[in-house]
Amino acid sequence: MSAPLPAFAAAKILIVDDERANMLLLERLLQQAGYRHLASTTDSRTALELYRGVRPDLILLDLMMPHVDGLAVLAQLRAEIPETVFVPVLVLTADVTPDSRRGALAAGAHDFLTKPFEAFEVLLRIGNLLATRRLYLALEEHNRALEDTVRQRPAGEGTGLGLSLCRGIVEEHHGTITVDSEPGRGTTLLIELPVETPPRAAPRPAAASAPSAVRPGKVLLVDDERAVAEALAEAIRRDGHEVEIAGDGAEALGLLAARPHDLIVSDTKMPVLDGESFYRELERRHPALRERIVFLTGDVLSRDKRDFLERTRAPFLTKPCDLDELRRVVGRVMAAPPAP
Repeated sequence: MSAPLPAFAAAKILIVDDERANMLLLERLLQQAGYRHLASTTDSRTALELYRGVRPDLILLDLMMPHVDGLAVLAQLRAEIPETVFVPVLVLTADVTPDSRRGALAAGAHDFLTKPFEAFEVLLRIGNLLATRRLYLALEEHNRALEDTVRQRPAGEGTGLGLSLCRGIVEEHHGTITVDSEPGRGTTLLIELPVETPPRAAPRPAAASAPSAVRPGKVLLVDDERAVAEALAEAIRRDGHEVEIAGDGAEALGLLAARPHDLIVSDTKMPVLDGESFYRELERRHPALRERIVFLTGDVLSRDKRDFLERTRAPFLTKPCDLDELRRVVGRVMAAPPAP
């Protein structure tokens, strides 16, 4: 199993589960995936003390435990962690009833893993939560830098940075922002955004239907989030497909030049060569694969991204995607006859 991204490999993870077998299983799985900073306990009474000592980036928490159950631990953590700090809690439970989920979410949980869990799902959910925490940490760092800038500027002198950031976000979504300001009267900001029709998504079959049996093929998975890519690849392999992973469009083109592939699953936002540029190169170098690509995207608000997806007419899934739905879409595209 490949190692996660360096930022994730350095993450500190706390495991709280009274079942020693479950705790050891999670430790082994995370160590094999490249995570090295792990702390764990089978005694929930020590969870808060461990949190204070470790200051983890992620907590894996069982719900049903003696002495102090998971909901009580969540209450302790809520009182300990400031509201402005995001420390994700992934709840481990065999109770899938709506009341149990509602109770855990209300107490401060961020996601669930149902026991018995599968390795690919564990890594996918952990990768998603750590990616979110990384964004929160980046935002905190940005805010600290902005506060330093404000403290250092002379009294009465503004930077205009906040308005510039707002304008960039609004214009990225093809909107407008106007300012009406008058000394002594105050300032009014008017933001106008266009109403958009959601892009055409891949048709979704009934949830109960299983992926269709198709001839196994060779799939190229392109995603810069290595931990997420490994989890997606493991799901696709369950249908017998061979999966090769590339971290960006440029690496993917190199793999395509070295050997043929039957289908591509590609993220749209990546460094070096993003999904749109990668698709343009596919049109030029491997035109037959234009009809055999599935896109993954976390951004359907951008008009440019929506226009691109509509123009390609390729099926796409919104991140984080349902793994069974991903398998169904891959199976459907794999079963389609190649373009002439």
